[in-house]
This record gives sequence, C-alpha cells and structure tokens, in this order.
Amino acid sequence: MLKQFYLLSNNYENKSFSIWIRVVRNIVENTSIEHPNDFNHVVNLINKLATGSSNIYRFLANNTISDEYAKEQVNEEIEKAKLIVENESNRQIIHEIEDTNFCRGKINFVLYCANYDIDICHDVSRFDGNSLKEIKKVLITYLNNDDITNDFRRALFTINDNNFYSYWKSWLYAVSADKWCIIKNVNDLKCNFTKKDCYGVYLKTLVRELCRENVDEVIEKFCKTEKIKQLPGWKQRIIKEKGLLDYSQFHYMAIATDQSTCWLIPYTRVANDKKGKNKLKEIK
Repeated sequence: MLKQFYLLSNNYENKSFSIWIRVVRNIVENTSIEHPNDFNHVVNLINKLATGSSNIYRFLANNTISDEYAKEQVNEEIEKAKLIVENESNRQIIHEIEDTNFCRGKINFVLYCANYDIDICHDVSRFDGNSLKEIKKVLITYLNNDDITNDFRRALFTINDNNFYSYWKSWLYAVSADKWCIIKNVNDLKCNFTKKDCYGVYLKTLVRELCRENVDEVIEKFCKTEKIKQLPGWKQRIIKEKGLLDYSQFHYMAIATDQSTCWLIPYTRVANDKKGKNKLKEIK
C-alpha cells in the first residue's frame, strides 16, 4: 500500500523510496492510531508526504506540512531533514540513532541530550554530530534491551536530588508508607523520562555522564563526594551495594515518611499482614 502512494508521485527508485519509507515509519511508529478517524488522518498525511517522496528531506526542509495530526513527530522529521539537507554527512548518524531500540524513529530527546533542542534551536550550524555518536554508544550499551540494569538504576540515584522515582506513587499498606517505582523497564523510562522537564533532566544528566565514564565509574565517583554522606542511609546502601536492588524483582519500594527506612518489595504487591511485611527487605 505504501509503495502505491510512492508510485503515484514518481517512478520507483530504491534509495529515495527507502528514505521516504523511513520517514513514514518514524511518524507511524510514534503516533497513536486508536480510532478509525486516526487511520484516515494517517492516510491523508502519507499522501501529502508522497508528493515529495522523490527527495523527502528536501521536501520537508522547504515546505510547510499543515496537518495537526502527528504534529510533534512531523516537526521532528522536518528538523532532521534540515540537518541532513544542510550537511549530508549528518544522515548516517541520524539514521543510526533512529534505529536504536530506545528511539525507534523518535530522536527528539537524544538531540536534547546533545544540546540541540529542536523546540528552541533552529540553527543547524550548531548541530554536533560527534556528540550524537557518543550518545549512541550509551544507548547501545545501556538501553538496548527491554529492561535497564539495576546498576543503571543505582546510577540514577546519584543524579541531582536523587528523587527520580517520584514520577510514580502509590501506597503500601503493609508498612503504611508511600510506594514508589524504580523504573519498570526501558519503555517506562522512555515514556516518563524523555520529556524536557525535571524527570527528563535526570536521564539527560546521566546520559551525558555515561558519555565520559561507564556506569561503575559514575557510581564510584559519586561515592567519593560529600554528597553521598548527606543522603539517608538506605540511599547510600542502594548506591554502594551492588546487587541490593535485585531483591525487588518488579522494581518497587516503599519509603518511610521520615526517610529513615526503605523497604524493597519482592513482587508487585504484598499482603497487608505480618506475613506480607516479612517478605519486604528493610534497608536503613
């Protein structure tokens, strides 16, 4: 079907088709299609893009796509197109970043990590492809699977105010304390930590540090600072004790109101009784 859109606008040429279909993939992969009307919007948008399919990057760089559907991803495709039209050598690293498991076509946050915020900066001369290459290594090393490692979680405890887990909150009756999530998986990280807000800053800061040092070095370096001495004992232990977080198979914990104690929860929930409480791993 997609090839038919392409062929209605020009004769088939392998390179131009593969680049055009990449742009279409990026948009469809990162746009919600839940209702019949959404499908109609997608078809209309693809039809518009087909008119420039012989050279989609030049088309996007020089034309306004007046379509509210998938606006955020379309705007990203336009900015990437401008970067590639400005310097063809940018295409390879942009494509490589798009193809990582973490991004899957959407690289807005990675550009932000590289200090090229497409919502603010439109000066393509400021784009640093080398910075993107460094970030790609971090994505492949630490975010290339469905889950993140507990060492990556430990490293997040060293960033800023150490409270990255506050993005999600519930209540654990077994100990009458707030229940928190220490990031369920890579998808959870992507959904909640790639916006340009306080949670996005946690991930951006760690990614930037991992461009210079590996995760063990980031943790070791933090442990030598005065900052770790200012943390509650349970946070110090999580950072210092490799393997401690392994007890919490689904990455949940509860924290006492006075920050004196943390309980690692082995499963998604435990019974509100003595037996349930005994299953928790208490850290002080």
